[in-house]
Amino acid sequence: MPDPLLRALQTTILRICQTCPEGLTDGEIVQRLDTDVKPKHRLDSYNELLRTGRLKLLKKTVGEGPTKKDVVVYQWVSLKDAEKFRGLDATERMVYDMIERSGQNGVTKRDMKFRTNIQNTSELKQIVERLIARGLVKEIKSVQGANKKVYIASEVEPSAAHTGGPWYNDDKEFDTEFIETIYAHILSYMGTMEFVTIESVTDYVADLKISNEDLTKSDIRQLMMTMLYDSVIEECEGRKDGGDYYRRATSTPGVNHLSSVPCGSCPVFHDCSPDGVISPKTCVYMKEWLEQTTDW
Repeated sequence: MPDPLLRALQTTILRICQTCPEGLTDGEIVQRLDTDVKPKHRLDSYNELLRTGRLKLLKKTVGEGPTKKDVVVYQWVSLKDAEKFRGLDATERMVYDMIERSGQNGVTKRDMKFRTNIQNTSELKQIVERLIARGLVKEIKSVQGANKKVYIASEVEPSAAHTGGPWYNDDKEFDTEFIETIYAHILSYMGTMEFVTIESVTDYVADLKISNEDLTKSDIRQLMMTMLYDSVIEECEGRKDGGDYYRRATSTPGVNHLSSVPCGSCPVFHDCSPDGVISPKTCVYMKEWLEQTTDW
């Protein structure tokens, strides 16, 4: 096939693939072509578009039950992205695509090794370093472990599971001072109100402008649940609209050592593990509780 006709075929294939973001099989592309094209000419066009980065190969699962199977599809790539990935070989692109698909959760080098079947640790390390140097990937230190690092696409923000959310500082350390400051402000605010809602407290804290990042309703709810367990605030009963209302506690009940275990009111309880950055072994609150309740 003459070069002008081959280029026209490549343009047509790109236009067809662009209409289906999930990608199309060769058979699906053939069905959408206006004219019969020899398999060799299609293959030449695919290879050229793959070489220039305008198409990429993906594996897609189709069908259900006994007919379920994996098929290879061609996915359209914008000219801008093609330029971004220019120069990457097939293995580097495979690693990048796997990292990109991991989204906010990211992926560890151990996961990469398993998913890509690249068993040479040195080779995988070099690939990741090249992707970082190209500005395509970034390394994130996770709060889930002292030495745990995950890799995500450069334009993606890591999930709170790795950053710890607003309760951790830039060094990925539990920001006790910041939490205590917000805690005290909320308690003071509630002392001036008959009752409050999660929404009203969230707005109040936002107006204080003492946090470098926006605290969501979920963040405030998490902290107020801690205050509830601490018995410094209590739920209001009897509100006719059925909403959740809270007020400052009117009395302090007797101490129940079991219910006062700090784990029950810790806002990062789910991030705590014996060998993690957050650990009962190093928890100052656990140490204080043990000193108050035992002779250890």
